[in-house]
Amino acid sequence: MIRIQHTYAKLDTLHTTLLLQLKDLPEIIYYGERLRDAEDYSYFGSGTDGVPLSSADDVCSNACVLSSSGDGSNRETMLHIVAADGSGTLRPVLFDAKVQKGKPLFQSSLPSSYGESESLILCYKDSIGLEIIQYFTVFKDSDVIATSVRLRNTGKKSVHIRRCMSLQLDLGKGDWEAVTLDGASQRERCPHRTLLRGGEFVRRKFCRAFFQRAQSLCDRPQSK
Repeated sequence: MIRIQHTYAKLDTLHTTLLLQLKDLPEIIYYGERLRDAEDYSYFGSGTDGVPLSSADDVCSNACVLSSSGDGSNRETMLHIVAADGSGTLRPVLFDAKVQKGKPLFQSSLPSSYGESESLILCYKDSIGLEIIQYFTVFKDSDVIATSVRLRNTGKKSVHIRRCMSLQLDLGKGDWEAVTLDGASQRERCPHRTLLRGGEFVRRKFCRAFFQRAQSLCDRPQSK
């Protein structure tokens, strides 16, 4: 399901392939229908649609799986870390990539996906001593790739985490959909598909109606 060869990591689900070029900041060079194994993937070029994204502050901001504040691009970054001196620029660099059987275990009471799988583990480090461990888990019986991130402060000073997401997914051209599992009490997890367009798509859920109704009933004067 996962194969590391030379400077490439190939993640295969039942019908799709995510292809990464492993460099200082791993780049997405392909995500789509499943590909056969090959010795060289340099013919894909740069980015999921073959077009690199220029930046006035950085040499190039290609399609990537990790981004941080101060990287010079105009994307909404997945990480925003403030160091002890107040600086908010993070420059993580990949120093290790490996594959392990199964999905890593987390010390959390929150629900988590499970099943027969393999995981790609990418390890980054910044000059302030912050290690970022990014996990990509591919399940054998589906087209799902689950992602998660773990932060480890190996420096002597504290850091402030203002934002930490599991993935930066820069997609190329195509008809992409966001699938959300909406619902309400006793009718949870109703799948809805939203076609993604240019701009910002934010999914928020507020569970206020039930509590407001319950509060209004409690506030009513009791009949004698």
